[in-house]
Amino acid sequence: MGTLYWRSSLPPLLAAALLLGLGLWLVVLYRRQRAQHSLRRTAALVLPKAAAALFVVLAYFDPVWKIVRDPHAGEKVAVLIDSSSSMQVADTKDGPRAARAVQLFEDLKNKLGPAIAWDAYEFDQYVRPYTGSAASAEQTRETDLGMCLATMGDKPDIARYLGVVVITDGGDETIQNIRLPSTPVYIAGVGSDPEDWDDVAIAGLDAPAAVEMQSRFPVAAEVVIRRGSGRFAPKQAQAQVLLEERTTDGWLVRAASQIDLRLERQALELSVESPAEQGPRDYRLRIDPLEGELSALNNVRVFSVEVGKDKLPILLFAQEVGWDFSMVRKELARDPALALTTLYRISPDRFVIQDNRQEGDRVLEAGFPTEPQVLDLYKCIILGSFPASQWQAVQMQALLEYVRQGGAVIFLGGGSSYAQGGYGNTILEPLFPWRLDLGGREFRAGQFAVNVPIAATNHRIVSDVARALARDSGPKIESLNSTGPLRSGAVALLETSSAPVVALQRYGQGHSLAIATDTLWKWTRASQAQGEAFRHFWRQAVRNVSQWQEGERFLSVRWDQPRYRPGERATATIGVAGRYGAGQVHLKTVCSVPARASKTRVAGILPAGVEGVPPSNRGPEALDTRGQDARDTTASGVTTHERTQVLEVAGVLGSQNEFTTSMVFRDRGDYVFRAEAYVGEKLLESYEKTLRVGPALNEGARLEVDHAFLDYLAAQSGGAYFRESDFGRLAETLRGRLVDQAVTIDMPLVQHNGVYIILLLAVLAVEWTLRRKMNLF
Repeated sequence: MGTLYWRSSLPPLLAAALLLGLGLWLVVLYRRQRAQHSLRRTAALVLPKAAAALFVVLAYFDPVWKIVRDPHAGEKVAVLIDSSSSMQVADTKDGPRAARAVQLFEDLKNKLGPAIAWDAYEFDQYVRPYTGSAASAEQTRETDLGMCLATMGDKPDIARYLGVVVITDGGDETIQNIRLPSTPVYIAGVGSDPEDWDDVAIAGLDAPAAVEMQSRFPVAAEVVIRRGSGRFAPKQAQAQVLLEERTTDGWLVRAASQIDLRLERQALELSVESPAEQGPRDYRLRIDPLEGELSALNNVRVFSVEVGKDKLPILLFAQEVGWDFSMVRKELARDPALALTTLYRISPDRFVIQDNRQEGDRVLEAGFPTEPQVLDLYKCIILGSFPASQWQAVQMQALLEYVRQGGAVIFLGGGSSYAQGGYGNTILEPLFPWRLDLGGREFRAGQFAVNVPIAATNHRIVSDVARALARDSGPKIESLNSTGPLRSGAVALLETSSAPVVALQRYGQGHSLAIATDTLWKWTRASQAQGEAFRHFWRQAVRNVSQWQEGERFLSVRWDQPRYRPGERATATIGVAGRYGAGQVHLKTVCSVPARASKTRVAGILPAGVEGVPPSNRGPEALDTRGQDARDTTASGVTTHERTQVLEVAGVLGSQNEFTTSMVFRDRGDYVFRAEAYVGEKLLESYEKTLRVGPALNEGARLEVDHAFLDYLAAQSGGAYFRESDFGRLAETLRGRLVDQAVTIDMPLVQHNGVYIILLLAVLAVEWTLRRKMNLF
């Protein structure tokens, strides 16, 4: 496609005068020659001169031929169509989500016509070429959107695609740190409004991530019943909820409860005893499908619990017992991964020790310890609200030294805390994350709206709190300690409009966290969402401020996340106890996947496995899917072998006995991490842990489409998100990209390949030849 335009530097009037003058000159020339010669000779003399004059004028007007070329003509767009089990849900009268997704793709192709070539794939856990065949309804096909996008991003030619179009219901959970393709990702969310459904769903589940062997732990859940059509009326008034454990003999029932089907929303709690063996264990909460409900997928929640032998020791101490202290104690006592020791005063010189006892804690009978060595029995100390006058100087010094050497302390708010308790001029003042000298001494009562600051939304202590509070109309507290500005390096985790409520800081090698209210416990009675926020806050607070580490006698290992999903990087910090010279201690770390079946991915995309070392160090069993002759691969694309990989270990700057190593889990499965510490050639100790890599939620656990997350995901790649109802705008977006990226070429005809000058010389040569034949020289 091309157009001609003129790029003359002459003003319009001058250009018109030039053309008029040229025309008059040709007329005069013609009349003069016609008076002397015949018509034939006149034409032979005038036409070459006219042609030469026109070529000269043409150079002044500089004609340009504009050529518009589409660089994407014949190029491709990759389309990923979700084929997971949740896409088989028929949540509208137009049929299942999968059928609607295929129809959206066909409409897109029809609107854009031959302008774009399409590479179609289907995906669940893996990416496969699109076949168009209906998936089996009996087999559960789980969604792994993050892994599939990372798989597409590994295609060596993905940058040449105009974009990647993903038609999906989004999976069951939000995922972070996704490796996206280097081309824009356009996402279409397929799914209707949940308020129109007839459905029973397990909307939420709360279970401890780790428990001790042969200990009872609670599992809390929320069940939601929707009656969108108004006709959903189960025949029975109650339904049974089963808590099951996966064993070698299948799923075995460990506990049961009843739910009332007449209620729209209800909470339940079951308890189960953990097994005597260490390692990850799978459990599931299940409600039998009811006649007429939308889907049975969200009637099941599968979760994992790490069974171990270690508990996190915590000391809860107060001179005065109040509601805040009691509710914190109740919540922490419910956590089976914690070993809570409670110490409080019942008379001026008498203290009571309750809950878990530890060897060497008898000195607590005399009150708060005066030596840091006794405090070292605990990873975290929680202090109630009482005046500074009730402390002894040696007790304060012991606490300060304990935190400086790596301990953790949490201060509860109240009328006798911080400046209100007279702590402004004590040696404990540096432990508070805010300045007491500028905060005043007022303890205010009233209604104070609170929220998680945007900067702290992803902090591990309050990330779950933020999600829980997002479901509530407006969380509030009823008291507030006056606090000064935050110290340098301190972070506010919860705040009102004018002051921090919860703040965290590092002090020495340890951490201190302060709470500026004594009414946070009232969240447990305000609403279910606020109760969940209270529970999440305390369980995560004690774990994170204490930097709890797993390990043995000499080796300790701290993982950067409690669990990992496919595609995420895991980092382990390994500490070796003892005093050794530089270079005496060295570590060997390996990560392996037990023998199992794993499907290959699209040709040309990196294999599943662990990534953490240079390619030259990878084991010979690594699966290669870069061609048709992939090694160790059967015709069905399934291979069984164990892959073991040696991981690189780096020392921590400033520490001789701390090391870090990292790995990327490229697929789901049980990965075995093993670390061995050597002093010289002698094995000091070894550590082994099985890491269960997989999504936190099972397929279909959340059938609702998370529009906000999909919109964010598309925006991160430079693409856009479209709901099912406005999917037609995607065709206009892709067409716009074609136009925006079209290449325009201006080709000056006067300068093009010397054609102009050759034609001009040819005209002059013709004129010279004709005049010579006429003997006019």
